[in-house]
Amino acid sequence: MDWYWEKGQEKNIIEWLHSLNTMSEPAEDCLCNVRSGELCFDLIVREDEPGEYKLFTDLYVSGIDTGYGQSETGKPYDFFGDIGYTFDIHDFRGMNLDQFKTFISEKLTSEILSKKTGADFWGKEHDLIEKAVKPLIIW
Repeated sequence: MDWYWEKGQEKNIIEWLHSLNTMSEPAEDCLCNVRSGELCFDLIVREDEPGEYKLFTDLYVSGIDTGYGQSETGKPYDFFGDIGYTFDIHDFRGMNLDQFKTFISEKLTSEILSKKTGADFWGKEHDLIEKAVKPLIIW
């Protein structure tokens, strides 16, 4: 699987990694999105418990019309809550941008290959590997 990282979002990641390395208080934020084929993972920092921040990888899949959402380009998509990771933000201390991107890319690939399928809002299973290896769709 080839993961596409938008160049314009790298600044967000670098600033976030810097805040972790300087022990600054993290803020809840969408760092970036990472795409492969029809898959899009949003990487979002959220407060999981009071004072405890985590990095969530929320998966959205294009071409699935359950009524969940529609992109600015008019493509339907759905959220797949059973796929993805939640990381303690401290796992990323000391990482630079390239290390972060490699780590996340490997984890996302592992998740898709191990799960193989995921259920949409209505419970219908979809082949995530098939969707990941399709030509990249920016939606």
